[in-house]
Amino acid sequence: MKLQNLITNIFKHRLNSMSYLEPIIFKRKIQTNILKPKNFMYTSHNIIFDNIDFNYLKNQLRSIDTKAASKDEMADLFTSDSPLSIRQVLTICEKQLKKEEIFEADLSSEYIISRALNIERLIIVSTISYLFNRMPIQYILGDWDFHSFKLKLRPPVFIPRPETEELVNIAISVIRNVLKVESPVILDVCCGSGAISLAMLNLLPNSTCVAIDKSKYAVDLTIENAKDLDLCDRLHVIHGKITDAAFPHLPFDKFDLIVSNPPYIPQKNIPNLQPEILLYEDMGAIFGGVEGLDVIKNIILQGQHLLKENGRMIMEVRNIC
Repeated sequence: MKLQNLITNIFKHRLNSMSYLEPIIFKRKIQTNILKPKNFMYTSHNIIFDNIDFNYLKNQLRSIDTKAASKDEMADLFTSDSPLSIRQVLTICEKQLKKEEIFEADLSSEYIISRALNIERLIIVSTISYLFNRMPIQYILGDWDFHSFKLKLRPPVFIPRPETEELVNIAISVIRNVLKVESPVILDVCCGSGAISLAMLNLLPNSTCVAIDKSKYAVDLTIENAKDLDLCDRLHVIHGKITDAAFPHLPFDKFDLIVSNPPYIPQKNIPNLQPEILLYEDMGAIFGGVEGLDVIKNIILQGQHLLKENGRMIMEVRNIC
């Protein structure tokens, strides 16, 4: 039995009784032509998003192995024609995704089954279909956990990785333990979804942050996430490009900290990137030039003039040793 049919059969008794929000169809043409790979020149996708809360489902999945439940207690997790628990289905799903070489198969399978408990068959089938088409799970769901909050995510805005959370932790430590500034002014260069800026504003209640990105998609999403987190009053978002000549006009002359997760992948590494990245994410947020240092050099060159006397600059970069 195909994976999508299996999942549908297991949860079909729930689907008819669950309410769901009307899916939003998002259409765009994606161009990735830095190295002009034939398979990734132009791809059109119809992407279905929805806004259904699924915290209950995630908790159910994560606790199912630790709960000693009776048959009666577990009855709603079974169907008469397919006596499998959620955990068993999760395992099957994960194996199938790994077989298809889907990135982060374990997380992806958990989120798929989580959604399956509360949404109609169309979304279940679509979710699996999009994963097989290499769409990142973060885009399929439309949001993702980052630090202590949830970020909205949509293509082509760069998806923050766990390494970016570590970058935030380092930046917070520098402000608290090195700079020891009560009301820091922070500049976030290449802000993407606003993950770094918003995490720092959230953790440093007296801080102010300026976030810059050359992508209008990224700027709009940062503003949207800031509104959701009620952090707009301490955030300035600027649509602009950093060049070797100058930064865009900024609302502050000097900053305590400049932090950035810039594009740093060199040209030679582009063909080795996962299909999920090549097909869906903004290559402008990933490709850093022939050596991967183009944007980094500009940030260092211009950023040094924007730091206060004891200011610091922190960037996420690849290992170039």
